Amino acid sequence: MTGDRRKRFLGLPTTWLGRVALSFAGPFLAYCALRVILTAAGLTGEERFRFTEHYWLAVAEALALGTGIAAGATAVLAVARQGERSMLVFGIVVLGLVGTALIARELVGPR
Repeated sequence: MTGDRRKRFLGLPTTWLGRVALSFAGPFLAYCALRVILTAAGLTGEERFRFTEHYWLAVAEALALGTGIAAGATAVLAVARQGERSMLVFGIVVLGLVGTALIARELVGPR
């Protein structure tokens, strides 16, 4: 019995909602990598770089953050309703919280 629990915790998600949450997390992780690359290139959101001048980037970031929040919400549902115990799904819950924090920082942060 212990081996089955360990396999379930360390393996891939076994529930449908867990697999959906994992598929939502992919674009959010790609967004995080893109943001690191853009920051290294000097595009940090300062006065010389505004999202209103680069709509494609603003739309891509909004969609990626939306998938991060959707991944987190789906992961919470997978854990609460379907009893998912995969470590990946618990990590996705944390990613959803990060996405929510980023959105909240943009909405509430200083102007």
